[in-house]
Amino acid sequence: MPGETRPRVLARAADGRRWSAELTPEKKWDGSELRYALLARDRRGAVTRLPARGEFTMLVGRDSDPPEVRHTPPASCEPGTGLRLAFEVRDASQLALVRLHYRHLTQTEPYRTVDLAPAGAGSYEATIPGDYIGTRYDLMYYLEAVDRFGNGAFYPDPDRTPPYVIVKVRR
Repeated sequence: MPGETRPRVLARAADGRRWSAELTPEKKWDGSELRYALLARDRRGAVTRLPARGEFTMLVGRDSDPPEVRHTPPASCEPGTGLRLAFEVRDASQLALVRLHYRHLTQTEPYRTVDLAPAGAGSYEATIPGDYIGTRYDLMYYLEAVDRFGNGAFYPDPDRTPPYVIVKVRR
């Protein structure tokens, strides 16, 4: 139960080498975190702990749906001027990560990343710095969104369109 800290003894499997435990979450636990550590004591009384420090954390819930992302890409941008991008990202269980990946339209450089800042109910924003936007290359970007259960989505959806947005830099 949430808040309960009493230890549970695990049952040894019939082969004598494995241990198991079963914990059936209750509906009222949805949205909670289950934190745990494993302690093993040998016949001489020596104790080993896993993890050595801290706890494992497991989210309790039944969300298997990825976040939903809506965005209207800009057709172009000005060199030397920051490019503000706004996204609507929604998820029933809470977002853990909303990250923009961007680079020049060349395969000779890696993507840069920036975590998007919340800008109101379901709205997120990031700005590609103006000093990054020059006239030599157009820009490309994509968005990654992950909820607290690990369900993820990309914008644009790589199953439906090319996996990036291209923005023309005015010359």
